[in-house]
Amino acid sequence: MNSFLHSFRPILVAAAVIFSIEIGVQALVRPNAIERSNFLDLNYMANEPSENLFIYEKLKNFIDAPADVIQVGDSSGFLGIVPSLVERYLNGMTYANLSCCFSGFRSYYEIAKAAMAGNRKVKALVLHIALTGLPQRLDSSAGTFDGDGGRTYSAFGAPWARLSPPSLALRSVVTDGVYSLGGLVRPMIAGLTTSGMVRDGLQSIDRTGGWWSEVDLRWTAGNPKSNLTGECGKDDMVPVDFGSPAGHRKYYEPTLWGDRFYAEASFEQFAELAAQHGAKLVIAFQPHPCAHMEAASLALLRSTLRALQERHSNVFVVPDSILEHWPIEMFVFNAHVRAGYEVEDSRRLGRLLAPILGASSSIASADADRPNTPPLPDADSSTPSVWSAEPKSGLIDLTRGDGAGPHRLDAVVPDINPGPYVMSLTVKSGGQQLVRAILWDSKAGRGGVLQCDLAQGAAVRFPGAFDAGIESLADGWYRCWVSVQLCDRGAAIGID
Repeated sequence: MNSFLHSFRPILVAAAVIFSIEIGVQALVRPNAIERSNFLDLNYMANEPSENLFIYEKLKNFIDAPADVIQVGDSSGFLGIVPSLVERYLNGMTYANLSCCFSGFRSYYEIAKAAMAGNRKVKALVLHIALTGLPQRLDSSAGTFDGDGGRTYSAFGAPWARLSPPSLALRSVVTDGVYSLGGLVRPMIAGLTTSGMVRDGLQSIDRTGGWWSEVDLRWTAGNPKSNLTGECGKDDMVPVDFGSPAGHRKYYEPTLWGDRFYAEASFEQFAELAAQHGAKLVIAFQPHPCAHMEAASLALLRSTLRALQERHSNVFVVPDSILEHWPIEMFVFNAHVRAGYEVEDSRRLGRLLAPILGASSSIASADADRPNTPPLPDADSSTPSVWSAEPKSGLIDLTRGDGAGPHRLDAVVPDINPGPYVMSLTVKSGGQQLVRAILWDSKAGRGGVLQCDLAQGAAVRFPGAFDAGIESLADGWYRCWVSVQLCDRGAAIGID
């Protein structure tokens, strides 16, 4: 008997060592359930997909600070709903924005399930979605990064997920140390990504409770590459049609009793999940730039949601009309409101949620509580110069490179009042197709970067810039602009 036990001694010793290490990690690091998960890839020489990082960051933060109202869904809610603005309408209730990306309804469900597990204070689950993002059958989910939600289920919902050891929280540190050989072959990464844009998103998530401003491309008017060009067609219709199974199989699933509208089963899952936690389910549809929706599709969606409400008394749908039209100028994508309009998007949702959550009395005071500071300005064709407000000292220290290669202009504005500004450039391609403009506080390091692609008729802004745009002018000229908030009495400009 002793010899039999002796043969297992190395295994028992190893198990004891591993157990001691795990206990030590838990005691020192104190990782939560999300940090102990295997959700992140952490592959060699590759940035983690931004969608993974955003979901991970949102859930990691939420587990440590659960909210009364939880929002999940696609990027329309991620980029459109600011929790602090919604909370003004909820009479003291807290709101968490866990929406992210087009990851599929199974992924939304697993995120909601993970967030609601052990959360005794949850009062409502908000499923915030765009009309163009309704659930589809699994074989139609190739456009989503998570398909059928396998990653989120494996990391958060599967039975084995509860057995994840505390040391998994150290994966990023260990892998980075191994990949870089402790900094010998390359610098070790501070954080989970080297992308400035993604870092900005993560910081915004931490700062706002889950919201991030959209960073979509800006296009010249009528540009065929723009998502909004021709989005609504000549009849101003939402580009979805699922009124019948014929020709629209992705919205239906076959059953023994015939074809079933796939959204019905998906919504049912969310209703049951909310009911298990004694919470309400609010299905909230994002406003849309198209004014109409195909009649049969809208009728089917209405009847499906009405039947769901008859089966589940905890289900609410907002708005009642399902389709709410906003002008196309308020969007940069069919589901993404343009930067600045997230304020109205959030207030709208707050007004819709307040009566459902018994907080109607807060609507009047919340509507009256508008910020005193004006929004950052947009540029328009009447802004001919670099500055929307001309600085006292003008532009000095201006330099330009010689020769046929890339040129760069640098300027310093030593005395300018802090506030919002628009930097506007009128350019014509002379062989150089990319123009980049940088506007920074001279000391504080706050500002933004604009890049205009003249060949594509596109503009993109980078972290720190509030908004940007590009317009096509006569004779091959383009006008590019970027708006920023300057906080210091001085600014630096770079154009190349």
